[in-house]
Amino acid sequence: MKLDILSENLFIIINKIIENQDIVKMVNYDVINPLLQPAFTNPKSLFMTRIFPYPYSGIISETQTQIRVYYGKTNINIIEQTPIIFDILTHESLYMIKDQNNVSLLRPYEIANRITQQFDKNSIGTIGVLKFSEAIPIPIEGNYQMLRLIANMMTIGK
Repeated sequence: MKLDILSENLFIIINKIIENQDIVKMVNYDVINPLLQPAFTNPKSLFMTRIFPYPYSGIISETQTQIRVYYGKTNINIIEQTPIIFDILTHESLYMIKDQNNVSLLRPYEIANRITQQFDKNSIGTIGVLKFSEAIPIPIEGNYQMLRLIANMMTIGK
């Protein structure tokens, strides 16, 4: 049984997310052009302030973007098929952004795109390969929207 690696794997996933400066900028900078902002020099500070290892619980008191990374229903006998859920929560006032060419983009979809690029078809440590299967927009309370990205661990790496 490989339950012992689930906790460690979640931290590997979060650390891989914060290695990507584009993701970090879109989560940290609450402006229309986050990708034009300077590199964020302390991305680990986003952990437990804007990037969390558990599901959304119903209250966000600030205008911001968050990422929640956690496991879906897990069959403890077949860890290799465990779903990993990435919830990208974005305040409606931060939903639209502009890129380097002044093209309008949707922040949660750009974050989702970079998450899939970061993990798709790449075997990473004890996580192995993640196969992304769904992106689901979910309206939530107040002025927030959530984009849920679902991946399955297809293999467990070494």
